[in-house]
Amino acid sequence: MPELTTKIGPYFVGEDPEPLEITVTDSDGVAIDITGCTIGCRYSINGGTAVNIVGSISSGAGGVMRIDWPSGFTAAGVIRGQVTYTNTNIEKRVADSFHGRILTPVGSTL
Repeated sequence: MPELTTKIGPYFVGEDPEPLEITVTDSDGVAIDITGCTIGCRYSINGGTAVNIVGSISSGAGGVMRIDWPSGFTAAGVIRGQVTYTNTNIEKRVADSFHGRILTPVGSTL
């Protein structure tokens, strides 16, 4: 399975970012069936405390998973993380790594 890196954002502090959708494929580009898998996401901003999010499956047979971000990021900086999937027959696997920036809005006192 190829490792992916997705650039997200930029987002602004306080913004409600759009969900992140990722399609998991094998080395030939064929979607991996993730039906019944548990989706997880772990990220940090500026290497700070890690945040864990439980994701969801948009299309199991199509290999599409979805991460809905918490309501508004509260800190500016570089966001980095990974999205994983696992079930009883598949060990935990990284589906995607991501990185991006969260910016302070111009004129903000944050």
